[in-house]
Amino acid sequence: MFASFSFRRPGRVRRILAGVALFAPLALGWLALAELPAARITSVFPAGGKVGSTFTVNVVGSDLDDGSAIYFSQAGITAVPKMKRAVGLDAPQPEPNTFVVTIATNVAPGVYDARVVGRFGVSNPRGFEVSEMP
Repeated sequence: MFASFSFRRPGRVRRILAGVALFAPLALGWLALAELPAARITSVFPAGGKVGSTFTVNVVGSDLDDGSAIYFSQAGITAVPKMKRAVGLDAPQPEPNTFVVTIATNVAPGVYDARVVGRFGVSNPRGFEVSEMP
């Protein structure tokens, strides 16, 4: 009954097994392909400020969860999350996508990049203008 099956051509079996061994990880790799969301800024309001001032900035975009900071391409511009006191909580909590920006007096007027840092990494840049005018 089993006499008709034989390994007369062992090279063929090895080639088949080698092919399966090579292509199985590629086939399974497509199944495992998944990407995290990418943080994206669509707008920053206001889109700039006066040298030597401190003001509140709202950031709008997608996947900006847990935005902890705004990084600017100029060292003299800093941002920290705006805090609010929540009902029933002892410690203040950060307002989502709202930051208090401070522009130092030694920052030259110009347009600088602003990027939000959050749970899904650093976002795309948006222009942020520093001016002598309000």
